[in-house]
Amino acid sequence: MKSEQWAAKPSRTARFVERHRYRLNVPILVYHRVPKDAAQRDDWALPLDDFRAQMAYLAGNAIAVCPLDDFWGAYRSHRPLARKSVVLTFDDGYAATCENVEAVLDQYDYPATLFLTTGVIGQRDPLNAQGEGVLMWEQVRALRRLRVEAHSVTHPRLSLLGVPAVRQEVRVCKETIEDALGRAINHFAYPYGGYNRAVRAEVRDAGYESAYAAHLGPATFQDDPFQFHRILLDGHTTLDVFARRVQSGFLSRREATAARVRTRLFRVPGVHDVAERRKARRI
Repeated sequence: MKSEQWAAKPSRTARFVERHRYRLNVPILVYHRVPKDAAQRDDWALPLDDFRAQMAYLAGNAIAVCPLDDFWGAYRSHRPLARKSVVLTFDDGYAATCENVEAVLDQYDYPATLFLTTGVIGQRDPLNAQGEGVLMWEQVRALRRLRVEAHSVTHPRLSLLGVPAVRQEVRVCKETIEDALGRAINHFAYPYGGYNRAVRAEVRDAGYESAYAAHLGPATFQDDPFQFHRILLDGHTTLDVFARRVQSGFLSRREATAARVRTRLFRVPGVHDVAERRKARRI
């Protein structure tokens, strides 16, 4: 009997293959502004020609662009996506940017997610974006490629607010978009990537299924569903850097090792809150 049980036990190689068979390793990319004018290139703005080149790279290298909901479904079912994939996300809701990127997304039949700041809808340059205004509600409803999710009401660094103010930001944003679009809003992106345990708890209790930060590296099964990694792409992101980000999420082994260590540390209660307080003080 013992020999039969021993024979049935999978080999070390078989166990390794099974353990890694269902790995999830998906770079979730985040953009803010995509202006036509290359002179507007800055820490938050990637020119449209650069964005076109990035989308062409994805198409030319057989890298799929999947909807955020598909990524979320893979995470929840603990099954990988069918092929090498990335997720495209855009923050805030700049009107010209949405018009610019939807034309490119149409060309490649790519889906994307827009995390919308509801309290500045229709305003002219409320977020100091070189004069670029935010979408109006009729423009939000007309979006073809960008599926709207939540990004707060007034775009504050939520970790600097008290709990009642955080609750207002995350709940009113969700309710406002749901009322405007007539469907559930399930995902939230932290403004500036800033959150702590109290913020995370308020987002969860508001009824969101997942939330997205700004930690470097691809999203994996090891991520907390309210602390998913996203990779910021700005005006200084060259095509070579973009290629390395979408292929592995990292630019070097050292960067990858540091990210893995940080992810483990952030699972320890209170560790991320200390890091967030230090970051907020530098603003």
